[in-house]
Amino acid sequence: MNKNELRIISLRYRTLASQMLKIDNEDEVRYIKMFLEFIDNTDLLSEYVSHCHKEDYDFNSILQSRSYGQHFELPDNSEDIIDYDYQLLKYIIENNRPLIGITLGYSHSNKFADSIAAFMRKTIEPFVIALREYIEIKLIEADDNSSNDDKAIGRTNIFLSYCQKDSKIADLIDDTISSQTSSDRVSITRDIRDVEYHQSFKRFMDSIQDHDYVVMLISDRYLKSRNCLYEVLETIKDRRFQDRLAYIVLSDNDSKWLEDPSEKIGAKVYAVQDQAQYTIFWRNKEKELRNQIDEIGDPAYTIELSKELKHIQKILLDLQDLLSFLSECKGLPLQEHIDSNFEEMLSFMKLK
Repeated sequence: MNKNELRIISLRYRTLASQMLKIDNEDEVRYIKMFLEFIDNTDLLSEYVSHCHKEDYDFNSILQSRSYGQHFELPDNSEDIIDYDYQLLKYIIENNRPLIGITLGYSHSNKFADSIAAFMRKTIEPFVIALREYIEIKLIEADDNSSNDDKAIGRTNIFLSYCQKDSKIADLIDDTISSQTSSDRVSITRDIRDVEYHQSFKRFMDSIQDHDYVVMLISDRYLKSRNCLYEVLETIKDRRFQDRLAYIVLSDNDSKWLEDPSEKIGAKVYAVQDQAQYTIFWRNKEKELRNQIDEIGDPAYTIELSKELKHIQKILLDLQDLLSFLSECKGLPLQEHIDSNFEEMLSFMKLK
């Protein structure tokens, strides 16, 4: 299988997996069915699932013996998780088991939607990630065997992720890296030149997975931007990309590089109390959307609002992972990068 075929599989897989992980009611169980059908009809995935199969699980007995609030006990390694969760999802679909009964107790909330969402995150998402990593390994192997792609000619692809309001600082990073390297060695992807008129921004953000490194410019407004957090929160969970993230946490002092130096752009990520403010911000966004949906009432007129609500809920579920990652792995301040012409970042990306 060549690299382009694998990329098509990867794109389709991520789309279906994303739809499935966002479900929070019985009406959307069809997304589980679509996801499983894709796995079963894709030789690369169905063969790997068969390879992972080691044990038959009796979920009737497991459910009968499970006490209220007890979560499914996932195995310890990726292949066993794939085997367990694949059988669990098959059991749900083939036996028409209501998600409400299976997920009850997964959340302290009294809302069924919250329990279903928590179940998808805690029990099914590890399966999705494990299978996605397998696809990415196959893509890496395809890259290694290809004679016509960027790897073969030694080009490094970099994705520059930032908030549009911080574009002046992004320009500085872009220009410096470009001046310190040659165009035949480095390709920097950013929205201002890589999203054509009428092109999907979502598709552009999905292309993060096709890059060697991601450079994140973390500001206060970056952490309050739905578009900025859209794909980066998925990327931070990918072990392969955690080792390929080069990021800068901006402080208020860095506003001197902007057109308006009085702006407060510092990202507050190092203290738990400061991190909580971002959770509060997105929780308020969630409440606003819920109120709008409730006020309109008719589901026929709230489809887009409901979709947006799911995006916000996904951000709330995953945001702490990003904040914890940033606080634990402190990087250099922007000024130090500028003073050294981003030498450490270039060295990290093996460009020096």
